[in-house]
Parts: sequence; C-alpha cells; structure tokens
Amino acid sequence: MQFLHRLDGLRGEAQWVETTPEDLARATFLDGRETFWSSSRIGNVEPGESKDAPRARLIFHVGFCGSTLLTRMIERWPGVLALREPQALTDLASQQAQLAAGQGTASLARLLSYALTPLGAVGGARDTIIKPSNWVNGLIPVLAEHGLAKQALCMTMERRAYLRAIFRGGRDRIAFALRHVQLLGASDAVLADQLRAAIALDGDALNQAARAAALLHRAQEDLFAQLAPRKAWLCFETLVDDPQAALRLAAERLELAGDADVGGLPAQDAKDPTRPFSHGDRAGEDAAVEAHHGQRFDAALAWLAGLG
Repeated sequence: MQFLHRLDGLRGEAQWVETTPEDLARATFLDGRETFWSSSRIGNVEPGESKDAPRARLIFHVGFCGSTLLTRMIERWPGVLALREPQALTDLASQQAQLAAGQGTASLARLLSYALTPLGAVGGARDTIIKPSNWVNGLIPVLAEHGLAKQALCMTMERRAYLRAIFRGGRDRIAFALRHVQLLGASDAVLADQLRAAIALDGDALNQAARAAALLHRAQEDLFAQLAPRKAWLCFETLVDDPQAALRLAAERLELAGDADVGGLPAQDAKDPTRPFSHGDRAGEDAAVEAHHGQRFDAALAWLAGLG
C-alpha cells in the first residue's frame, strides 16, 4: 500500500512510501526515526476541491502526557489502526506561517484536507486513529474552521506535571519545548510577546525554560478549547488512575464502536514495547525532578498566573 510520508506544500511535492498496515502499527513514530517502508516515490501535490471533509479521528495532545500509551491501549480494539505522529502533518505545521502568507501551491486548509484524506483511510475497513505530533497543534484553528477535526480527542495533564515531564527529559526535551513555543508564537503575536517577557525576566536559562514551558502548556490548552470544552478532554492523570474511564472517553470522542473494556495499563514501555515500564519508577523520577526544580516551577507558575 502507498502511504503519504512527507508533504511540501511550498513546492507542491509529496513523498509516498510502500508499506503495510502491520508495519505502520509496529512503528512507534512515523516521523522518519524508524524505517517502516520498502520503497518510496516523489509525486506532485494536487489537492482537489471536495465538499466532504475527510473522516479523520485525531488525538491532539500537549506532549509527554501519555498519548502514545493511549494509542497502544486503543489498538487493543479489534480493527483499530493507530498512526503515531505521521510526518506529513508535522511538515505542514512547520510550513504554517509561509502557507498562511500565500507562499504555497495551495491553501493550508486544502493541503490539510489532502493529507488527512489518505491518512484517515489507511486502515481501509479498519478504524484509523491519527495521533499527530504536538507540533501540529498550531494547525488546530484551521482544522476547526474547516471542519477537519470533527472526531477529535484532546489530551493534557496538570501544568506542574507537564513542567516535570519537560525537565525530566533533559536538554533535548527542553530545547524541543522552546522551539515549539516559538513556532506557535509565529502565528500568535500575543504569545510571542509573552515569550519575550518570559526570556527577559532573568538570565537563568532553566528559569527561562520553566516559564516558556508553562506558557507552552497554556497555549496548547487554549488551542484545544477551539475543538472541545475542557470537560471533554482526557487528562494523563485519568489515564493512569482510571484507564477504563479514559478509554470510554476516547471511544466517545473518536466514535469507536464496541466495548471499551480492553484491560488496564500495559506493563511495557509505550515507546519501546520490548522494555518493561513501571509507573512507580516514573513517580520516583518525577520526585527527583521536583526536589531539584520545585522552587523554579513555583516561580514559573506564579509568573504565568500573573499574566492573567
């Protein structure tokens, strides 16, 4: 089968790869970190006019909040295929400012529809779930305006827990968060001003990172509010404490048929199923991060609250 892997809306080119549903399901991420295809070709992008929005079941998330774990659990449903972070959508998110300025070969909305149509139909008769990278969250206003995310679940976590997750990931995760909030700020002048203020407040790099991460969390939740009210979001804490309730909510939001009673939390690492995973060990890691950075988190959250 042909799978849309990369999409350049500025040049009007797409990379299609030959793969199988089984290889797509095995891949932890479809962003190129893993080779899940046997051959590829480059073709022209020709988004046609369509009155019907593509049927795409989407899981949006703030990042580092258990969304990959959720997809592993949803895949226990018979006939469900989860696509984790397909690169084509991430490509469009990276090109958003230029596409919005009319520098692409088609409008951003038409390019998104072009991408979501084949991605949402990958499973054929199966229900296909698409979990984009959280890098894609900046596209939510366009998706919402054009009715391209009618079956969507938004996943978040407590803000302080989010700060712990960012800092637990070390330098690479902190750098990713900084790049992400800068990307969102490119399409949001208010957020860009707030980010400048977060950096200018003092010269401590980790203090700056904590404030930027808190700002990023709030910015992503503000985007989620354009798709669904907060009561319809799934929190990481619910997924861990009450997996069945989390799966019932996922089934409702994504319009999945069948029984949501598919067991509890897996004992394997969601990103590497060959490794065991212990939530107790993760709690210990979080406690260590909290002990080292707790005062920094206090200050960052107080600063964010002061923005109003």
